[in-house]
Amino acid sequence: MSAVEQKINELEQLTQTAEFQALPPEERRRILDDYYRRELAPASVDRASFDKIFAAAWQAPPPVKAASERKQLNLTPVWLTLGLVGVTAVALTGLVFWTNNLQDISTQDDATLIKSLRGGDPVREDEVALRRSLPDTGPEVWEIEKALEQIAEPLKDGGWLEAKERTARVVDLLNRYEPQILARVPANARNRAVQAIAQVRANIRALEDKIQAKDITGSTLQARRTFWYLDLLELALLEEFRPEVPAEYRNLPRLEGGWAMVRFTTDRGPFVALVDGFNAPVTAGNFLDLVQRGFYNGLKITRAERFNLVQTGDPSGKGTGGFTDPATGKLRTIPMEVRPARKEAEITASQVIQRRVDYVQDRFELDPIKLREEMSNLHKRYIADDWKPVPYGKTIESYPALYYGPPGVFSMARYEKDPNSASSQFFISFSDPELNPTGKNLSDGKYANFGYITQGIRTLRQLKVGDTIQKAEILNCKAAAFNEYRELPPAGSSMYATREGPATNLETSCLPLPAPRLVSGP
Repeated sequence: MSAVEQKINELEQLTQTAEFQALPPEERRRILDDYYRRELAPASVDRASFDKIFAAAWQAPPPVKAASERKQLNLTPVWLTLGLVGVTAVALTGLVFWTNNLQDISTQDDATLIKSLRGGDPVREDEVALRRSLPDTGPEVWEIEKALEQIAEPLKDGGWLEAKERTARVVDLLNRYEPQILARVPANARNRAVQAIAQVRANIRALEDKIQAKDITGSTLQARRTFWYLDLLELALLEEFRPEVPAEYRNLPRLEGGWAMVRFTTDRGPFVALVDGFNAPVTAGNFLDLVQRGFYNGLKITRAERFNLVQTGDPSGKGTGGFTDPATGKLRTIPMEVRPARKEAEITASQVIQRRVDYVQDRFELDPIKLREEMSNLHKRYIADDWKPVPYGKTIESYPALYYGPPGVFSMARYEKDPNSASSQFFISFSDPELNPTGKNLSDGKYANFGYITQGIRTLRQLKVGDTIQKAEILNCKAAAFNEYRELPPAGSSMYATREGPATNLETSCLPLPAPRLVSGP
């Protein structure tokens, strides 16, 4: 008998015990859902088969017992371990199966802890990659972010009660920390921060409605919307943040922090990019300057590889040209600019951080003061002051802040043997993250990435050599705008067409961002 079969047999025996059957149906469902997520899903047990086997176990009403018999019923072994601390443990013939989250990892160093963790999942969402690359905005926002991330796990398998509890915790944290957060916002960004907090609250209420309706897809997409508004709060906190650029490159256009959105109109439809001025100020500034000049309007797609990338930005149309600055009459080039990632963006370190967050949130769930203290300690250990300088003019071997993974990565094209030869040409990679996984992409650290597609990935995949960029323009949005669409995950490649059906995804076509701080000179 395999290990998986043994776990299923033991779970079947548990469901037949008097203690389990005496629980309300919704609690039985929660226990089984939690066990599936933590023990069986990692072993690739099919969810539909699991539901078929155990459907009767959570649907049957609890037996009615005499009052005297109910008083004698001892639910402590099941309820305390399964419910109060929010983890799965099965009491069966004297054997208790503890999940990883309940194991004490407080004394383990990171090197030991990583050995017990499975490989990380590829990062498919542009918002996740952008958020994890931001400079630190303080322990309060980080704790809210981690609590919001915890809602996603029960949503995958319909753990509605757990999702409600975790959503309530986000609301509690927001209410508790709002004064401290707003006290740190620069005066010229305070109104934006107040509006962002109000939008986070409104979207949390919408998320609660989706959870109440037991809408898995709707809840998942609503959680993603909420994260974008949390990002806007973080941008308000970072209003006065200016990334350092060496004096020798300050004559070039640069984006002094912040984000900017650019919409491209092509023969096959529009797409929108979000450009990052925190991690790639010179690269993003060069790009936005060319957009403002109208340089890209009318240029052709010079390279298009199915399931891989498209490239443009050459006025000659031959794939070898660049931008000649009319002020100097010379080709303008920019230095290689790749910022090493913060720990939270690194694939291995992020697993360690998440494991420790899960542990303290489960361990101290009933002690909010201790939980706050432990989360603050984790923030000091892994997040605070974790901002690495850019080694300008060089490629890097370490993990980059803006990495390949989410389909639609913007990168500057350059000559292979000259890292400082980028000018105006850029390529957009949309390869499947399962085939080109985060943290193992051979191009990571070798090209200057400066943004991600947030809307129009389907348009991008349709572009062919010879198609025209009719217009590129910087957006000035007054409100956020999102679109939902359905396609085969994760990138429409044929290898997944027979394994999964179409999924509903969220794309962001507009965000209410302040005007880009595009400057040049000292």
